[in-house]
Amino acid sequence: MSPDENPKYESNSWNEREDDYSSVAFWYQTGEPTFKASAPHARQRRLPNLDRIIAAREYTTDDYHGRGQAVAQNLDVYPDGHLFYRPEGQDDAWLEIPFEVENKEPQRLLLVMTRSYDYGRYQAYLNGVKLVGVIDLYSSDISTREYHLLDFWPEPGKYKLRLECVGKNPVSGSYYLGIESVRLRRRRPRVSQYRHDVDKNWRKNPVLHD
Repeated sequence: MSPDENPKYESNSWNEREDDYSSVAFWYQTGEPTFKASAPHARQRRLPNLDRIIAAREYTTDDYHGRGQAVAQNLDVYPDGHLFYRPEGQDDAWLEIPFEVENKEPQRLLLVMTRSYDYGRYQAYLNGVKLVGVIDLYSSDISTREYHLLDFWPEPGKYKLRLECVGKNPVSGSYYLGIESVRLRRRRPRVSQYRHDVDKNWRKNPVLHD
């Protein structure tokens, strides 16, 4: 558990957890059923998504990327597609996705990105601040993964997520990039309750809790 969920700001102590539980009951009967009720479809039984989703496919114009082409592309792993960026090489290869924050509350910044055999390595920045390590998007097959970047209390205002190409995996065929979304994931209620990091400057010391 991250320290900002603990009253003493500790991560190695005993902690009470906050979890969501669900249950299911099965009815077994021989003969003709005596009622016609049925369970809702799985799509109606999903837990609510706690993410604010900024769809990357909306930002394909030249204003949002460096040298190369960016298009919206449909893939089986994404029902609504993703942004596929094809730079000509490492030089001047970058992508930007803007978003706006309305309320100051604890969030986790993360990216849902595509991995493939011809994808490159990228460094993430938020409003010019370097976040975590290099993201290697190479994979021998096409897949999707969440990349977690930052836990912070963003001030209301405009933000810009930037991904800059820093090379490629030696076995990768190119420097391409695929991204489904930028996401702001709401932290658990205790983070808001304890408010340990509310006044900390994430620009000077960006933090990603384990």
